[in-house]
Amino acid sequence: ASFLTRQLREQDGIALHGGEEFLLVLRQAREDGKTIMERMARHWTQLEPASTFSAGIAVYEGQDRRACLKSADLMLLEAKTKGRNQVVWYPATPVL
Repeated sequence: ASFLTRQLREQDGIALHGGEEFLLVLRQAREDGKTIMERMARHWTQLEPASTFSAGIAVYEGQDRRACLKSADLMLLEAKTKGRNQVVWYPATPVL
């Protein structure tokens, strides 16, 4: 968790979500959210002991928060299915 906290901006937030997963809230990061997560993934893979980094991203745009969280969770599952060390965005092509 300390690694992730150091990577976040002051306005961002982090919470444990499940046993080994974290929920990150990247406020006002629509354009660069995926870039932030890909940077984290690159740095994560250099840590010791070695472990994988997978991320599922969903943009909250006023819809039901549970639906947004479910979308992010589905993207995380897709990232893990693709072979880990993946960052998957919902929808597949973000609207900028």
